[in-house]
Amino acid sequence: MRKLLFLVFLAAALVSAASADVYHEASISKSGMQLNTSIELNCESNCPVNKWSLTWQIPKSAGIISVRDSIGRIEDYRVEGQQIHITTNSGPRRMNETVKIVMNVTADAEEIYRGLYKRELSLPGFSGEESRGVLHVDNLISGWKSYGFETSYSNNTLKFRGEGPVSLRVKFGEGNETRYYSFFGDYRGNTSMAYEISIGTTGVVQEFQRFPVASMPEDVYRRVANSWSAGEYIGGSMMVRQNIGSDYIPVLAHETVHGLNDREFNWDRTSSAYFDEGTAEYVEFLVRKKLSSEDRDVRPPGEVFGDDIRWDPDPSDNTYSLVPSRGDPEVLWNYYQNDLNFMKTWSSFDSEHREFGYAYSELIIKNYVSRGGRLSRLYEKFNVSGKVDSPERKWEIFSQYLDMTPCKYDSREKFSNCLDRINSYDYPVYSAEPSREAENLTIRKLDIPENSFRQGTDLVDSLKYDLQGLVSYLRKLLQNLL
Repeated sequence: MRKLLFLVFLAAALVSAASADVYHEASISKSGMQLNTSIELNCESNCPVNKWSLTWQIPKSAGIISVRDSIGRIEDYRVEGQQIHITTNSGPRRMNETVKIVMNVTADAEEIYRGLYKRELSLPGFSGEESRGVLHVDNLISGWKSYGFETSYSNNTLKFRGEGPVSLRVKFGEGNETRYYSFFGDYRGNTSMAYEISIGTTGVVQEFQRFPVASMPEDVYRRVANSWSAGEYIGGSMMVRQNIGSDYIPVLAHETVHGLNDREFNWDRTSSAYFDEGTAEYVEFLVRKKLSSEDRDVRPPGEVFGDDIRWDPDPSDNTYSLVPSRGDPEVLWNYYQNDLNFMKTWSSFDSEHREFGYAYSELIIKNYVSRGGRLSRLYEKFNVSGKVDSPERKWEIFSQYLDMTPCKYDSREKFSNCLDRINSYDYPVYSAEPSREAENLTIRKLDIPENSFRQGTDLVDSLKYDLQGLVSYLRKLLQNLL
């Protein structure tokens, strides 16, 4: 599950100047931050002038160390709350000036979990004018930036460039490093599979080297995350519950896809989540498929709006478990027959339609793949300029590439056959290992052996074991008769 971010930017006000570029440089640690801001003022009317006045937003808990311009130290400034009002030194009439503000922020960074820290910055800038800078962060792991900014990472630094104000979030600390993740708390082995299938399926790689993961026991997780979730991604890092057994790697893959989507769909300012959750659910399905093909103790993935399936890891004991379908086909049929459309605005926080929404989102992606689509190639097609705030507009964009109402037929037989086609399709599993020196991924298809531990439910076999199998069979039989 991915959390949404809603941010408010505070703009700077400028007097006696028509344009201004801004450069920020910050040194960040657990205990504080020093921020140096250079504001390049250019005169374009009533020019030249002998001084400038400006009002600038400063961080909360910031103390001013110095304010200077090209002439020298500025004494004519005052601080009111989170604003500093500055008048430059009077001197020769000139066309441009640079004001440099040095600040010290003493507030501690927020500790997410066991040495994983977060610091957020909202840095002002002028609309339509360049803002750029660099953050030096002790033990930098990952970051997040607001729409319209480019970023790059190297040697504990984050560089950024764009226009206007910017919001940045950095995550840092010393965790247990694997190839693709930095874990804080206990974690499971074989985490490379979660990452490599995620990027092999989407064709997307994040800008920083590793995702930080706070791996929490259940009591801690429930205090900071949604109790109904097993994992959450927000702004460059993940939280995952520890006590979920063989679900740990699939859930990690699910949250990894959210992290990859965070970069690719930064233009999406809506709260609807059908594509984000659909791709995350699909990759989770692929990881479960891979794991269950190798280990008979790993629960195989269930169908989507289909039948419960029988999971029989040990045929010798005459017992089995049922893996329930994700989503009730009857509910989907009624959704279409009643021309409902709440999926246009659905998010994972919609508790009334949560189970349906996740299943419907996965169905959209599976329908695309089962008709010959390749998800990594689909990602390459999206080229949206400008932010999208309207759910209707977002739905239109995705409708250009995807059938947003899969299996919508007036005929119940066609509806059921469509779901059977999607659930019986042999979905390929792709994997990739990123190369920091090459732009292109080398994606390979994994060989998945036939899973002999997952079987469908037919009448004779079901009656052998328990009533659940009979109920599943009767439900399917009734649907076919309608």
